[in-house]
Amino acid sequence: MTNTKEQKITKEELLTLVPAEKLELIEHNVHCGKCGMTTIVGYEDAIFKNDLGDTILRGKCAKCGGVVGRYLETGELEKR
Repeated sequence: MTNTKEQKITKEELLTLVPAEKLELIEHNVHCGKCGMTTIVGYEDAIFKNDLGDTILRGKCAKCGGVVGRYLETGELEKR
């Protein structure tokens, strides 16, 4: 099993990995256990990059305010 240490990154750093128009699609395509498909909000201060180069967004559901997250396999992009 790999060690998944996380490093906090800024939204500006995230935008170097994911184009703004694609990020908008990702934000509106998050699953909430209570609401189903929703939008992630409030994640700007909780963006992390793990040791695999992948990105994790942690925020809240736009509908109910519950905790949601999104895992982006950005590490594969860096290897190209």
